[in-house]
Amino acid sequence: MWKFLLGLFKKALVLVVGYVLLLVLGVALTIYSLRSLEREPRPIAPESVLVIDLAINIPDTPRVAPLSDQVFDALNERRTSSVHLLELVDAIHTAREDERISGIFLHGNFLPMDYGTGFAALSEFRQALDAFRQAGKPVFAYLRSPGLREIYLCSVADKLALHPYSEMDLSGLAVTTPFFASALNRAGVGIQTLRAGRFKSALEPFTETGLSEDSRAQIVELTTGLWDQMLGTIVASRGLDPETVMRGGLGGSAIYTPETALSEGLVDEVYHFDEMVNHLIMSVAEAPSLDADPSSEASALLQVGLPRYLRAMESEQRGFRHQPLPSGDAPTIAVVYAEGDIVDGSGGIGNIGGDHLARNLRSLRGRDDLAAVVLRVNTPGGSAQASEVIHREVQLLAKRVPVVVSFGSIAASGGYWIATPANQIFVDPLTITGSIGVFGLVFHVDEAAAKLGVQFETVTTHPFADISSVTRPKTEKEMQILQHFVDRIYADFLARVASGRSLDPGEVEALAEGRVYTGAAALEFGLADRVGGLSSAIEAAAELSDLAPGTYHLQEIPGKLDPVQSLLATLFTGDDDGELLSAKPQVRLMNDPWLRRIQNLVEAVRSGQQIQARLPIDLWF
Repeated sequence: MWKFLLGLFKKALVLVVGYVLLLVLGVALTIYSLRSLEREPRPIAPESVLVIDLAINIPDTPRVAPLSDQVFDALNERRTSSVHLLELVDAIHTAREDERISGIFLHGNFLPMDYGTGFAALSEFRQALDAFRQAGKPVFAYLRSPGLREIYLCSVADKLALHPYSEMDLSGLAVTTPFFASALNRAGVGIQTLRAGRFKSALEPFTETGLSEDSRAQIVELTTGLWDQMLGTIVASRGLDPETVMRGGLGGSAIYTPETALSEGLVDEVYHFDEMVNHLIMSVAEAPSLDADPSSEASALLQVGLPRYLRAMESEQRGFRHQPLPSGDAPTIAVVYAEGDIVDGSGGIGNIGGDHLARNLRSLRGRDDLAAVVLRVNTPGGSAQASEVIHREVQLLAKRVPVVVSFGSIAASGGYWIATPANQIFVDPLTITGSIGVFGLVFHVDEAAAKLGVQFETVTTHPFADISSVTRPKTEKEMQILQHFVDRIYADFLARVASGRSLDPGEVEALAEGRVYTGAAALEFGLADRVGGLSSAIEAAAELSDLAPGTYHLQEIPGKLDPVQSLLATLFTGDDDGELLSAKPQVRLMNDPWLRRIQNLVEAVRSGQQIQARLPIDLWF
């Protein structure tokens, strides 16, 4: 009877799974058909306003959109959930030269995920908007309950309006660190630590109940440096005094009501949205819109949404990402993305698999058309072993072609490690970098298990056979052995920085100790070469290869997938089939950021990689 029921259940399960797969494939084919029907995007009318809804995430890496977003995008082109930095900057630079675009309108609130929409990415976004303005085209912005990201970006606008029921908070940055030592102690979980670098404070949340003096000093220095840069940019754009702004607001809190924000010059107008649209109509347009609902006030505004403009750029071969080439064998500059935590193995979406990125770099090394490589780094680091695997491939690649590294919002620890062989390193003043140090964390659960009535007994063939066990604390001798590996990796880290940056080893040691720097400080200390974003790094790579604009092909790795490719990758991502050379995108079904962090932690523990080259503090502003 049970066998019969089990067999019946298996058959039912197969049928359900089959129907689900057919449904998903049907949706994917529908999306593909809808996209293919619009081979030529609707024309963009003269005097159109490029409308950028900020309800997006801006990762460095071209991302695979969730299936639900692909369906929504296919049916309603005015929404997009993710626009990677290079295509966004390219769109603004293209619009600057596009005679059909008369201005830009920014509205909405960012939806940052993982390491997307960081301060350095916003800085490059803002610089592109400023260049648009300098070309004589206006930028308009409308803020509603803005956060620091929106205020920083939109302060570049010629006309900045605030909703009547919104406030502006310019009170600064705050970093909150949770400490788990007491909770772990109550649970009976023991912690033993290894580290090289006195500022490598990533261990403190597990071992202490509060910040050490060194850790507090480092956080204060870092946040103050970032805040001074951002506030300075905001007030300079608005023609204000920073000290006056910080002393203003309700009760001197630097939190402004719409009325005080207007009177102090932080905004130009306090508008409802329809009033802002009317202002736009009077300023730049008078004809019916191609995108808007005819029943809305925006129907009188000629506008083009960012998603449609991006498709038009591709169709018309506009922008530096879609330039027509003089011949099929034009040289290639590869833009390789390293974004997320650095983990061992192939990794997945939202992290950097050391083996997978190494394979991509190795495949580039064998290409005859390769002229240069730009490595975009946006990571707090992670596995020391995976960082070294990547470092080796960058080093070999730099012997063949110029390699330029562009630091994103975070390029610290392992992220700095993989950048050291580059010919040049570009950094934004708001980049968080440095953290040249190593640490290790060892758990043991014997007390916790004992509270549940669980005991362990181990038989070994050697006194150190169970050195990796979590069922007991490490002995003093075992900790000495593990510390030896930490010290060795730290010494190698210092040597790689000294060699790659042409610095004296003693100077590097003074800059190291796990200390974190802003991009501005890194430039001052010789840890970076030039200020600039990703597009500046691409220009530098072209110069190093003696390539003029429009004479080379730009290839992004990984590239963006179409809906069908996205679905197939999501369903059938494997282990690269054992390939040594691969440029396939890595996709996981697990798309929630918190679940992915848990996944990364589980994979790190499972791999036994206890030694980490990682940013010592988690910064979530």
